[in-house]
Amino acid sequence: MAGLQVLAAAGYMEPLTCATVGWASRTVNSKLQMTLLDQSKTVIESMQNLLIAAKDAGGNKKVSFSVRINFLVVL
Repeated sequence: MAGLQVLAAAGYMEPLTCATVGWASRTVNSKLQMTLLDQSKTVIESMQNLLIAAKDAGGNKKVSFSVRINFLVVL
């Protein structure tokens, strides 16, 4: 991921969080609230792992194979 792509990807996290909390606060079904919050948490954690893997790779052609595998698993 290039620097601008990382910034763009990171820019999606805050709106997703705000929208999720807003929607969950308006829903009366607690099971549905928890499902939405858990799924959003999973998406955000996956994005965080992707960004960390991109940072670790950092354009280094000698990056270890395990970092590349972790990067692909996150996708």
